[in-house]
Amino acid sequence: MFVKNPLNKRIPRMLAGNAGKFLAVLLFLVLSISLASGFLVAEYSLRSGYDSTFEEYNIEDGHFELLKEMSDPLAEVLKNEKLSIFTLFNKDLEIKENRILRIYPVREEINRIALLEGVMPETDEEIVLERLFAGNNGYEIGSKVKLGAKAFWVSGIVAFSDYSSLFKNNADGLFDNTHFGIAGVNQEAFDELEYNDLHYTYAWKNHDPDLSPEEKNDYADEILDLVKEHDLIKDFVRRSDNQAIHFAGEDFGKDRVFMMVFFYITIVIIAFLYVVVMRSTIELEAKSVGSLRALGYTNGELIRHYSLLPLLVTLMGALIGNVLGYTLMKDAFIYIYTKSYSLIPAPVLWNAEAFVLTTLVPVLIILLIIYGFLPALLSLPIQKFLRNDLSRRKQKHAISLGKLSFIARFRLRIIFQNTSAYLVLLIGILLGSLLMSTGLMLPPLLENHQQEVLNNQICAYQYILRMPVETTDEQAEKFAVQSLELGEITVQVLGIEEDSQFLPEVSQGLQTREAIFSNGLTSKYGMEEGDQLELSKKYTDETYSFELGDTVYYPAGFTIFVYLDDFQTIFNCDETYFTGYFSNHKLNDLDEIFIASIRTERDLTLALDQLMDSMGQVFKVMAVFSVILFFVLIYVLSKQVVERNQQSIAMLKILGYENNEINNLYHVTTGLMVVFSFLISIPVCRLLLRIIFKQIMTKYIGWFDFYVAPWVYPVTIVSGLVSYLIIYVMQSRKTKGLSTAEFFKEME
Repeated sequence: MFVKNPLNKRIPRMLAGNAGKFLAVLLFLVLSISLASGFLVAEYSLRSGYDSTFEEYNIEDGHFELLKEMSDPLAEVLKNEKLSIFTLFNKDLEIKENRILRIYPVREEINRIALLEGVMPETDEEIVLERLFAGNNGYEIGSKVKLGAKAFWVSGIVAFSDYSSLFKNNADGLFDNTHFGIAGVNQEAFDELEYNDLHYTYAWKNHDPDLSPEEKNDYADEILDLVKEHDLIKDFVRRSDNQAIHFAGEDFGKDRVFMMVFFYITIVIIAFLYVVVMRSTIELEAKSVGSLRALGYTNGELIRHYSLLPLLVTLMGALIGNVLGYTLMKDAFIYIYTKSYSLIPAPVLWNAEAFVLTTLVPVLIILLIIYGFLPALLSLPIQKFLRNDLSRRKQKHAISLGKLSFIARFRLRIIFQNTSAYLVLLIGILLGSLLMSTGLMLPPLLENHQQEVLNNQICAYQYILRMPVETTDEQAEKFAVQSLELGEITVQVLGIEEDSQFLPEVSQGLQTREAIFSNGLTSKYGMEEGDQLELSKKYTDETYSFELGDTVYYPAGFTIFVYLDDFQTIFNCDETYFTGYFSNHKLNDLDEIFIASIRTERDLTLALDQLMDSMGQVFKVMAVFSVILFFVLIYVLSKQVVERNQQSIAMLKILGYENNEINNLYHVTTGLMVVFSFLISIPVCRLLLRIIFKQIMTKYIGWFDFYVAPWVYPVTIVSGLVSYLIIYVMQSRKTKGLSTAEFFKEME
């Protein structure tokens, strides 16, 4: 015969008594899981959609640009190769406010266009605009765009499959979604367009789709040799080196390390909160637990009873968190990414990894902690529960407090009697401060990095040349640069002249056949003077070894500095070889045809603004969530400390103490302990942050120097104190309305 478990009758009462705490923990779970799952689902969906565009939209394997139309001999030679050649002529036109539009005829074979809104051009007066450029400049369907003397009407908003990032030139260090855009018109309109610059561009597509990256690279080298042999070449870009195609794909996941560390800090805090709530509940019901044990209830039954609500709250939080993650939060993160990148819309995909990392693993961690904590607590002797004494220490004699005032002695007695509770409060505030400081430090970290890059820029103008050409400007200084690979990161080897006026600290510290490393490299890999670093050239078997002679502070990127003569020797270049010029003013005698790009302070600013738009937005979301979760944590911890002293408060009310006097004794004491906990936790928090941040940076493909804005810790402290002040007001009202008769009746 089925018999109902009498313990189940206590569940509604337990829920009612801890409704605020369980609601806070539920909110904590929902916010954490929705944030992490939404991020991972958005990242996975966008990456999958991005990867599918290569085949679906027939993206090129590379392209080259000639000074004029392809000659017949070159066309004939390329016909015999195992590839297809497509014409991708385009014209750059300057429109209002220094905006540049690159116009293509609508493509139907290679690098096809995705129509997002409206229709493709049907007449020679219609134009389609890339989504980001259109949005940033206020264009929409029906808007008028004037190209030269002719006006066009925007018929559609599109995404170009070969321009997921809007790089005007492949050698540029950044993309610009506002000043540079892509557009499409029909062939008749394209032929009639006046233009500032006509690009004779040709794309190729290999017939064999199963070529390995190395084989594709070797084949591209053969194509380059053929093109150079027959025509004058202006530019040559393999698909693997095309920033407009690959930059967005490589950026996916850069925020992942920060997000997952943030998430698992919250999981540790949630598990900690469960321990706090369950211990508080059992302490309040200690005599009842002792009575149930005396009546024959086993530890297993009591464990199942007290773990039921945490289990239900955990599962409910996981369910709601995943629903929000796959809807609102997913959309929010997709918006953040699509604000920076011109991505083709992709369907939301179920991500098993996201489910495991954000739901299964956290739930298992929480359950293991619950079922590890409860047996240890409930294993105490029955007599201890009946005496309402759950400590494992032997009773000590009262500490003499000397001739202190009554209020001071009473407050100290409260602290001594609640040592474990205040220790829990201290640990909780430390974890909460760590969480909030992590969230708040990230946006100013990027801003500080941006300012440091600007403060330490080499010169006002860095000219990157397509081929070595001389300038008559005596103030300009030659340099050479080579990109090498170290795992997933790219390291720039920079060859500079001896006694460089632009890098005097580096040039004076260099010795022949020696290298100076930027601080990011030495910090990331823990290198010391004399250590060797081996780098490889992409898609080749060539490797280069560099010995660390010294370190220089250069936050712009991973860089190795050598003398220009050594650079030419290392890379087997001609003694006249160089890549570009450093200059603090424009070099007017260089023909634009030889200039690949010019990097200025504006370029550095835009590059870091671009970083702020992508990572910065994610960090701001994390900051907002950390503030909310911090308030929740302080609420639960403060509430449980106050509730633990309800019996003593009731006794004081019976003895005739006024509410203000009780608040002055208990709530003010707890407030002082909150302040003390913050003073202790902030230095520890800073130390832990530095350790955690270094571990994050070792896994991140870039490097940021550790920086916490001066206002972060004060804001953390003030937020905690404001949180406690709110709890103080709430608990003061609860104390005022506490019925002593009802309280002692509940105790019985």
